[in-house]
Amino acid sequence: MTVASAPLYVFFGWLSDKVGRKWVMWGGMTLALVAYFPVFHAATDLANPALAAAQKSTPVVVIADPARCSLQFDIIGKAKYATSCDLAKSALSNAGVSYANQAAPAGALATVKIGNPAFLGVQLASNTQSGGTAGSATDPNATGTTGTAGPATVGGVIAGTPAETLGLVAGDTITAIDGVAVGDATTLSAAISANKSGDRVAVSWTDASGATHTATATLANGPAL
Repeated sequence: MTVASAPLYVFFGWLSDKVGRKWVMWGGMTLALVAYFPVFHAATDLANPALAAAQKSTPVVVIADPARCSLQFDIIGKAKYATSCDLAKSALSNAGVSYANQAAPAGALATVKIGNPAFLGVQLASNTQSGGTAGSATDPNATGTTGTAGPATVGGVIAGTPAETLGLVAGDTITAIDGVAVGDATTLSAAISANKSGDRVAVSWTDASGATHTATATLANGPAL
């Protein structure tokens, strides 16, 4: 590398004599600013293609309140972190894991999203005997059941999700995913988790009138794990 770059030292030394050192330094810093990240990514692709492929197929995102995140710059390893955002980022940095940032509501605890979890977009109703209401969609597969165990009966459908595209509505009961029987929230969650976002799965369900349906859905990118 030194031998290959030797002519450049001579050239830029000559150029400095002609136009002044300041302009050469400005040009070099601008070039470095523009090329740093592309060169770094290209070096990763060449030196460790498996790592580059893993970063693309399984991205890591830290979802946190920006106000609770500080600069991760700890050359001597003595920084003390206390917030959930800083602790998460510090752990990832120490493990050499690249991550992206995503803003969360003010005061929210940081979460780390790993990969692209599959997402159908249904909220399951709790067992009718429990008197509960439709569960929330806080888990990666939006099963969100409350109350006692029971069939995978839809309590609600999240707008803009594959479930809405399929035509699922409250009162429908999901019976199978890709031909694998679904009997409750746990088996539905397991069936969806066996896939990744972008996968196409056959969803079978029975509507409130008892009619059966099967249609194919493309699973969406789910919330943080």
